[in-house]
Amino acid sequence: MKWNRTIRDRMIIGCLILAIVMILGASATIAWYTDSGQNDVSNIKMGGSTTYFEIKTSGSTGIYDSYFSEADNEYSDNTETGGTTSKIKWRLTKGNTEETLTQGNMNNLYLEEGEPDGDDMAEIKRQDSSDYGLSPGDYGTLKFTIVPKKGNIDTTIKLFMTCYKTEYYTTGDKIGYQKDVFTKMNENVEADADAIKFISSHITFYYEGNDGNRHLITRDGFNESNISTNREVTIYWVWPEKLRNILELNVTGLDTTAAQELRAYLLKNPDLFLTKNIEDGNSIFDSIKVSENATESDIQAKATAMLATTATYTYWGARYNNADQTIGDDVGYIMVEASVELND
Repeated sequence: MKWNRTIRDRMIIGCLILAIVMILGASATIAWYTDSGQNDVSNIKMGGSTTYFEIKTSGSTGIYDSYFSEADNEYSDNTETGGTTSKIKWRLTKGNTEETLTQGNMNNLYLEEGEPDGDDMAEIKRQDSSDYGLSPGDYGTLKFTIVPKKGNIDTTIKLFMTCYKTEYYTTGDKIGYQKDVFTKMNENVEADADAIKFISSHITFYYEGNDGNRHLITRDGFNESNISTNREVTIYWVWPEKLRNILELNVTGLDTTAAQELRAYLLKNPDLFLTKNIEDGNSIFDSIKVSENATESDIQAKATAMLATTATYTYWGARYNNADQTIGDDVGYIMVEASVELND
């Protein structure tokens, strides 16, 4: 099913049910490390006799918290790591105000009194779930605190995203309600690969550098150094609504530096953002792709060319929209994890 941006809200109700667990708020998670050298986020073990730091979060629980046990039963409800607790849930910003929903909660809190509690998502119908999930154009922040326990420490923070499928009843008394299905998606499975690829580039994360500007978080993560007192870490996230927003450096939630880095990322890797048809062949993106060492001037020239005429922009913009559609069709929930590693 292809869709038109002018009916985006209606489409989301029908397909883009990113009631996303993660939704980065509640389902996002945080890992804790000692000095034992263990740094595998999928198999974290306590070790070593010295605890150099802990991780702390504050805020409210989210409506998708019950899915943590489905994703990883090692995540606890604690607000701070310690003892035998090495994984804690990434809590939401306090409150249900419009401001906090936009800036921190990713619509991961119930909006009205008397709605189902956080343990019964089955009471929310598919057509309602978009009120609580993510959609193109959303943005916000995630926060946690590094609590040093010994000396002055340097850390590396990395993010990991996992996608899950869900299913809804299409017949009978439960039509429209979610089934008890929570299936992890696999990038090595052909049916899952495109959706995972697109959501990992359409939703991007940023940190604030020492220069005061925001920067794209890459696979290598980013550093928080010289931590001797409690250090609050803010991670910014965006899901640009349209390709035009990226090309024109007009992405709500990003400063100029971050917007330029996102645009460069897109034009160096257009296959991660845009769909292609079988008949297109491998050369479909050659005309817009820039080299890894392209200058900002080179990148600006490509962006200008893509925006030069209505027909040209429509051609590429539709491919960005179709990638969003793929996400909406295939992804039910996402979980974002942050690991904090002690540097040598």
